[in-house]
Amino acid sequence: MKDGFGTYYYANGDRYEGQWRNDRINGQGVYYYKSGSRYEGNFKAGRRDGKGIFYFSNGDRWEGHYRNGKKDGPAVYIWADGQSQPEEWRDGKQIR
Repeated sequence: MKDGFGTYYYANGDRYEGQWRNDRINGQGVYYYKSGSRYEGNFKAGRRDGKGIFYFSNGDRWEGHYRNGKKDGPAVYIWADGQSQPEEWRDGKQIR
C-alpha cells in the first residue's frame, strides 16, 4: 500500500510524483502525461482537488481550482506568449 511520498509509473506512459495516502494520490504532487503536459497541485482521494496549474505541451497553462476532479472557481488561462484571460468555472463548466 502506497503511503507518503513516491513516484508511480503508469503502463500508458504517464507518471505521478508526490504524496500518497491509503494507496491513493493525496496531497501535493505532479502528474506528467505522456503527451508532454503536466498538472502540478493538490489532489484528494485520487482526484485533482484544490489549487493547481495545468501546463499544456504547447506552452500554455491554466491556473485555478478544482473540486472532485473538476474545474471549479476562479481561474486564468495564460497563453505561451504571456497573454491571459480570467475565467470562472462551476462543476467543470465554464461560466465566464
